[in-house]
Parts: sequence; structure tokens; C-alpha cells
Amino acid sequence: MDYHVQALSHLCRICGRRANKAKCAKEPKLCTNYAPKIQTTFNINLEDDEEEQHPKHICNSCYCKTNKNKEHTAKIWPKHSRTGLCEPCSQFQEQSKGGRPKSQKSPGRNPQIATPATYLGSLPCGPRSSVHDPTNFQSDNSFSCGICKTITNEGLQTKCSQYFCKRCLLQQFGGNEKIKCPACTSNIHFTSILAPGTHYNLAYMRQACTCIGCDASVPLNEEAAHDCRDEVERILARPLSAEPTPAMEILGSHILKTKLKQSGGLTVSFKTGGQPLTTVCLPKARKASDVACSQTVNKRTKLLGQARDLISHGSSPHQLGHEIKRASLQQDLQNLNQARIMIPAEDFLGMKADLCSSWKRNRELKRWLKRYGVRTKCEGELRKRQDQIIGDNLRTEWLPFQFEEETGTIIKTTPCVSVKDLQQKIEKQLEGYESLGLLTWHGVIPEDEVWIKIGGDKGGGSFKEMFQVANVTSPNAPRNTVVVCCFPASDSTTNLELGMARLREQVHLLQQSTWRDKKFRLFAFGDYEYLCRMYGLAGASGRHCCLFCEITKSDMQLAPARLATPPKERSLETMASDYRKYEEDGANPNRMKHFNNVINKPLFKIPLDQVCIPGLHISLGLFLKHYNSFEGACHELDILLVGNLDQPNCQISTNFEAVARSLTTARGMEERAKELEETANLLREHLTGLEPDDATNATIYGTLITDHLKEKSKLLEQSKRIRQTVGSAQVHEGPIVRAIEKFLQEIKVCRQAYHGKSFVGNHVHRCCKRENLTRLTKTVTDVTQQLCPNLLPQAKAVASKYHTLFRLFAACHREYNRGSVMTEEEAETLGNTIEAYTTYFRGAFPDESVPPKMHLLESHTVPFIRRWNVGLGFHGEQGGESVHARLNTIQRDVRGLKDDLAILESVMKTHWLQTRPGAI
Repeated sequence: MDYHVQALSHLCRICGRRANKAKCAKEPKLCTNYAPKIQTTFNINLEDDEEEQHPKHICNSCYCKTNKNKEHTAKIWPKHSRTGLCEPCSQFQEQSKGGRPKSQKSPGRNPQIATPATYLGSLPCGPRSSVHDPTNFQSDNSFSCGICKTITNEGLQTKCSQYFCKRCLLQQFGGNEKIKCPACTSNIHFTSILAPGTHYNLAYMRQACTCIGCDASVPLNEEAAHDCRDEVERILARPLSAEPTPAMEILGSHILKTKLKQSGGLTVSFKTGGQPLTTVCLPKARKASDVACSQTVNKRTKLLGQARDLISHGSSPHQLGHEIKRASLQQDLQNLNQARIMIPAEDFLGMKADLCSSWKRNRELKRWLKRYGVRTKCEGELRKRQDQIIGDNLRTEWLPFQFEEETGTIIKTTPCVSVKDLQQKIEKQLEGYESLGLLTWHGVIPEDEVWIKIGGDKGGGSFKEMFQVANVTSPNAPRNTVVVCCFPASDSTTNLELGMARLREQVHLLQQSTWRDKKFRLFAFGDYEYLCRMYGLAGASGRHCCLFCEITKSDMQLAPARLATPPKERSLETMASDYRKYEEDGANPNRMKHFNNVINKPLFKIPLDQVCIPGLHISLGLFLKHYNSFEGACHELDILLVGNLDQPNCQISTNFEAVARSLTTARGMEERAKELEETANLLREHLTGLEPDDATNATIYGTLITDHLKEKSKLLEQSKRIRQTVGSAQVHEGPIVRAIEKFLQEIKVCRQAYHGKSFVGNHVHRCCKRENLTRLTKTVTDVTQQLCPNLLPQAKAVASKYHTLFRLFAACHREYNRGSVMTEEEAETLGNTIEAYTTYFRGAFPDESVPPKMHLLESHTVPFIRRWNVGLGFHGEQGGESVHARLNTIQRDVRGLKDDLAILESVMKTHWLQTRPGAI
């Protein structure tokens, strides 16, 4: 049966010829992949095919016929004959003969029959049995085939008076001319085979045979009409709870053994009305495993693994993990008291990297595992395996970096660890992803390109340059972010040029290289300050502060539609021209605005349309700006609230109440000073209108103007003195401001103690949820309603104004920070949302300026998304920001190293272990 299944696997389902050439390495086409076409062209329903009867492949010739709108006929496949000649087996055997076919000489006018097949096929045979399955009947020896031992079917006679089935003889001869008689062992030539006589045919038809199923005597000419279904139906009608009869035991055992023999495995499947009934058969153990030999135990372990794989439907690791969770593993390991469990070196290194543990901690862990019978490789082998995984691709050196201190700029020799061969490291990552089947093109990356993101960020006390492979499912994930250069210094232009001097040339070579006939396309990512330094721009404080266009800061305050002419887009060529003019002018920083703020050459020559808009830092900067404005408005309400209270309130601290009253007094002085200035201006107008000879009134008006101006100066001076005394540290002590700070704590949002009390990315996303924005702004009206209802209209105006602002910003934030594919319609919707947000901001907050990050969002975000068809979360800097915490965690557990360079090298090695594709 195995040979029959093997033969079917090489034949075409349609025509019966070989599905593929014998020496072709490519796998033949599966019929199931083209089921609709085969149904239409050849009228074959593949769902009715049986594995042991029909081939599952289609040859290229028949496949070509499926592409033409024309119907064809297909080969009809007989069931496998367990006796005699099987057509598919013989056909495969004939087609498997190697070499060129032998040339046949012309037989002349009267050709002689040259092969057993043609000769035997030309002979008149004995009667053909009408029995569907001859193995169900028995006959006496005179009418039984000497080869298949069943009733002779289309019998032929040998010269030694033996009778055999025609198919059995054909199978015996094969390609030979002579064989030995299977009954008497005499030599037989195929030309000596004779047709049976008439007496044989008559006796054959009168012969009765015995049915194996019911022992009934049945004439051969009535075999087809005989049916044993009555006995089968009686067996099937028995209830399942009834004891099986001995005949049922014998029949069931025979069926089970037959199925096991044919399947060659542990499972036996039986067809039912629904799902097939599958039985797993395991041999009964005669000895316990603790006294059995090692071969028997190994065989049982293999059987258990196969059974687990069958029961779990191919999810053996998950099933085994569940068994371990349910079992008392610790007690079992103690009872074994044998170190038979060995953790592979690479798995142990992966655990070391994931836990960020040092070699000293690993020794302690190894001793603990040993107590429970778990062994690991020795430390020498682990270190050797780590070196094999990482390779000799890390460069360590001391470099003179700049540091800014109170006394000025100083030079310190500082450790720096960087990659030796960037392309080799990237290709190793790609090969690892490919071996695990993790590479993907997302439907937007061209098939002949591999996208690599290059970026950097300063954080955690050091600067890190890194890369990410975009052809994976989560390109911006921390596990896909690999640091290739690290030094504990600031990311100033001088330090970047020094630390990445070698990396600059490697990036340039990478842009011109290929991998598996796929070219590299590089993208740049990072925060806005890093991107400006990388491309030689003065930064966000200059006149032409935009990296992507030459717009001025004053023009940023206007909506793009109101600009007289659109700003000119930057490119590497225009920036190179500006830098050349800047140098020719003397490289004076005070005149950089005349050269579009370009003061250095770019570190990497990555085109500007491949520089990702820093979506994360846009969100952080704009949300902080709006929240500070909201907090300032709440502070002003707090001061008004305290000024309108008739008596002290327990919810307001005494300190803030005094501060608020002082600020109210200062504000009253400022308003009085403003009134005095207006009166003085009015007196000046009257003085101008007096007659020249009216000296008396002129003196009076002059004295009044002088007195008003003196009083104004005095009030402003007193107000300034009060505000300086109070300071700005009391802002968070007001009841409304404290209430919104308490709400942030409730939703677990914390502002950083440094960096201008900014937010982190996850906290901004949490604040931008619709329900949180509503509760945040509603806090203003709730506190005002409780403490001073008179100010409720002002509180409602503030809450409504900022709720609209936050809502519009949140709608933009959620869309442009997506890491998935974005269609043209989605990009158009995002553009409309951004326009609504910026329009409202300019109208509701006319006194506030438009920062460069808002300009990036307004003018460059949607074009970038349309250019690459993905959101900013795909190309953004989120993964780079999360690297700092990972490396700091690794560094905190480094033990036994005093040299800073050795510590940094150890940290980088552990980080590379964490980010290798096999660790994902």
C-alpha cells in the first residue's frame, strides 16, 4: 500500500502521466490550489477524491489547459488492487525507468509480438468474475489463482496446466520474457501462455464459492447479486452498551489491524456521518518504565510525543506547557533526584538577556536550578556561544567627547562602542527574520526593496544610534530596535560627527548595496532636535526652523491658505548650496538666517522625503503646550475664585489664599495704572487743543498729566514687587489646578519632574481618550460650582474652550500616530481633521504662537503619509525612545567590571542578544 501511495504522489490527477520531471527540484502543483479551475475544465470535484485512489498533483500540461475556456476529459482512477496488477503502480514503475528508451527494430510486414503485455492482451481470456471484491469469496483450488489465492479473474493457462489471473501474470512477467511458474517452478516463456479451453469456461461458471461473511454457497454467476447486508445491519442495530459477540471481536480486530497496517502509524480513522472517528492505538506495556531497558523507554517517549502531537493537533509545545502547569513540577524534579533536564546554551543566553542578569547572577541561578535537577552548559561554553551569536562585529574605543559644564566646554575621554560592519549586522538580522518566516512587505513595500530605518536619540545618560528593519510585523517595536553606536555624552553636532564618523561611510555604502537582489531604502527617524543636527540645521529657534521647507517663523503664524506664495521645499541639493554660501560668507552664526539656517553638512545623505515626521514628539510638544495654557487659565480662575470668597474655605490653603489676594491686589493696581494712562492720554489731547496764550490751563493740564504718570509708575512698581514676592511656585496650590492634578493621578498620568514637566507618550495617549478629556475639563466647572457659583459662567467658558481644543487635537493624534497602512481616503480625512484643529487654535487663541511642531503637523504630515501609505507610527521614533530604559536596566546589573568601556561593551552584547530574531 505504501508503494501505491508513493506512486500516486508522482502522477498527474488528470492525465496519469508524471506530475513533474524526474530530476526537477521544484515541487509539482497541488490540485487543491486550482480546484475551481479543475472543476470547470475537467468536471472533477476534488472533495470526492480519496487519498488511496486519486493523485493529488497536476502536471504543467494539464494546468495550462485550465487557463483555456474549453472542457476536457480526465482519467478515471480504479481502486488499488491488493492482488494482481495495479494500474497506477505499474504505470509509475514504467515511467520511472531511467535512461533513453531502447530503439526497436522494424518487425517488417508481419511484426511479431515482442512484449508479454501485448501478447497476453491479445489472448482470449477466461470468464471475468462479476464480484466487486474477490477477497470476500473462497473457491476450491481448481478455480483459485495460484498467485493471489482468490477466484481466478480472466484466467489464462500455462504449458504446465496451471491457471492464473491475467493481471497476476502481467505483474509477474513485468518486463521479462521468462519467469518460473508460481505453482510448480517450471520455466515459462510468455509466448507459451494459452487461452483456457471451453471445458474450463463451462466448469468455471458452474462452480460455487463460499462467502466469507456469511458462509453461504454462491454460484460464480450469482456472486454480484449476493449481499451480506442483513448480518451487517443486525450488528449495527445492536446497542452500544451491549457486550460484543466473539464474531464482532474477531471482525473488529481484523479491521483495526488492517487499518493500522495501511496507515503505518498510531491512528486509525473511520468514516462517520460527520467528523471522522480517529483512534490512537498504543501497545500495552508489559514492564514499568523504571525497570524497562533504555531502548524501551526511548520508544515510549517517542510514542508519547507522537500521541501528544496528534491530540493537540500539532500544538505539542503549548500542550506540554499546560501539562507542566497542572503538574507539581517542583515535587517531581525533587523525586527524580537526577540531573536529566538540560537547558540548551542558546535558550539560557536568551533568558540571561531577557532578565538582564549578569554572569554572577547566572551562577547563582545555575546553582539553584541544579538543586532541582536542571543542568545548564558551563559558563565557558555559554560565553563561547554568545561570541558566536554576536560575532566579532563590535568596536570599542575611547574618544574625546565634549561636555558642557558651568565653567564652560571641556573635553573628556569617554568610552564608545559601535558596530564594525553595519551591513553585515543588518543582513544577519534579515536572515534571522527570514528563517523564522517573519519578513513581510505589508502590501506597501515594493517586492524588490528592503526598508531600513536609521535613527538616534539621547536619553538615560547616553546617546544611541540604532536601526530598525521595517519588513517585519511590528517595525517600531523595542525588540526590533538594534543599537549600533552608543557613547555617554550629549548629542551635540561635534559629538555626533566624532562618534559616528565611521558609521557615516557605512550608511552611504548601505544605500548602494542589495540583499537577495533587493535594494536597501533607508529612512531617518528621531526627535526634531536630532534630525536638525543630523542635517546641519541650526534648530527650532532660528528664523528658517523647518527641516522640510524654507518657511519663516512669522509665516508659520498664518494658515497655509493665507500665504502669498507657498514656501520652497528643501532638498539635499538646496541645503548643500546654502551651506556652501554660508561658508563663503565666513560661516558667521549671526548671519545664518540669510542662508536658511544651514550651518553644517548632513551626517547621512538620506533624502528628505525619507525623513519621518516625528509624530511622537509632535504629540508631546503640542499636548504640553495646550495643557500649560489650560493650567494657566485654571490658575487665573483660582485667583478670581479666592477674590470672590467672603470667608476662608477649608479646601483652599491659607498660603494660596494669601498669594491669591496679593495677586488680586497687584492686578487691581495694574488695572488702575492702565486707567491713569488712558486719562493722561486724554489730557494730552485736550492740551494739544488749547489756545497758545492759555498758559494757565496749559500749566494745569501739564501738572495733571505728570501726576497721573507718576501715580501709574508707582502702581506698576508696587505690582511688580508683589508678583516678585509671590513668585510662580504657588500655581499648583489653587483648588481648580489641584483638582485637575488629582484627576491626572487617578488615571495614572504623571508629569516628569524635569524637562519642563512634560508628559510621556503613553500618558498623552491616555489623556486623549474621549472620556478622560470630558472629565478633565468638567473638573473646572465642578470645583467652581462647589466653591463659588458666581464664577460659573467664566468656568464654563474655559471648560468649553479647552475641551474643544483637546478634542480636535486628540482626533489628529489618534490618526497620524497609527502604525498601519493608510489609504488615500484616510489621509484625506486626516488632512481635514488637522485643518479643523489648527483653524480653531488660531481663532480661539489669537495671542498664542504657532510652534514649529504645529507647522510640521499642518504642512508636512499628510504629504509624508500619502508618499509612503503608512502612518507615522510605522516610521516614527517610539521604538528608539524605549531603548534607553532597556539599556539602563542591563547596565544596573553588570557585576565584576570596573572599566567603563568594558561595562558598555557588556551592555551592548546583552542588548544584541535581546534583539536577535531568535529571541522574539
